[in-house]
Amino acid sequence: MRRILKCYGSVYKTIYKYGTTNKITASSANASGTVKYKYEFRKASSWTYETIKDYTTSTSVSWNAPQTGSFTLRITAYDGTDYAIRTINIKVKK
Repeated sequence: MRRILKCYGSVYKTIYKYGTTNKITASSANASGTVKYKYEFRKASSWTYETIKDYTTSTSVSWNAPQTGSFTLRITAYDGTDYAIRTINIKVKK
């Protein structure tokens, strides 16, 4: 049976006050080697993701939203063979 890489991600809360640092945490399961994570975000009205931190073995990253509004955070896990993605929707208010 083939194993399937899984990616998990979380934030402390899904509604943040603008100017507050957000901590994004990642983890994975069923990896065949060392897992690297890529952290990205996009404004809800955009299709383009911007990189917070490129592939790293770090399981958490701090991020400050560039403005208020709704955002999608994306965590991509890569173990040298497979990719897995987790998305999280958050709101940033004044």
